[in-house]
Amino acid sequence: MVNNRIIITVTDNISDQTAIESVLAVVKAGKISNTKGKDQYCFATTITNGTVVYARCKYNLKSDSFIVSKDNNHGIKNWSDKNEND
Repeated sequence: MVNNRIIITVTDNISDQTAIESVLAVVKAGKISNTKGKDQYCFATTITNGTVVYARCKYNLKSDSFIVSKDNNHGIKNWSDKNEND
């Protein structure tokens, strides 16, 4: 049995519901990007409500990580590579 994790980091003043719905929109679109031979979710997606979802490069095959932000650059500036194995 494979255990997968989805990690969502919320910045700004975004409700949990908005964050989950925004990440769900990205997940529903599927893994449409390819980096170093690995399929992953789109790097940056702007949702119609103005929320931006950033998907982290998938270094750990058991988790997908996202930042949900209101600012187009905020998530990128605060995306730490310290936890790449999360």
